[in-house]
Amino acid sequence: MKTNSNWLEDITIQKTLKCRFAGAVQEKDIVTFEKAYGITLPADYRAFVQKFGCGSIGHIEILGLGVEPVGMPSLPWLLKDLKSLGTMPPVEILPVSPLGDGTYAAVLCKPKSAFSEGTVVRWTPNSKSSRVEVLGSSFSSYLLVKLHDS
Repeated sequence: MKTNSNWLEDITIQKTLKCRFAGAVQEKDIVTFEKAYGITLPADYRAFVQKFGCGSIGHIEILGLGVEPVGMPSLPWLLKDLKSLGTMPPVEILPVSPLGDGTYAAVLCKPKSAFSEGTVVRWTPNSKSSRVEVLGSSFSSYLLVKLHDS
């Protein structure tokens, strides 16, 4: 896996994909979010949120922080919506990117079964299945593969 600074630089220099980001998020805002939801963001996802907030790279939408309740979708917006529908994810799963089929790429904020913190998995709202589909060993590796597939 690349170091945080290298993979974030790969995103910054994307020339062929249209990138739109909300902008950097202050540490205090990340800590406030973590306390409100009882989670700790995995290091590489936290680095992304600190630098970019949330946004999109080509057709890949990435949820995060740093926007008001209107505008680009964000984690607080999604989690509020999911809560109103009664479909909140388990506390260890944080949906970070819609996959377009009603499922989400989600980072594990706590280890789950044989998977370590930071692993990216497919999460389906209201699914009773215990099967876990791994999409990436970390947020950075998942995102870089998605970028190179675009």
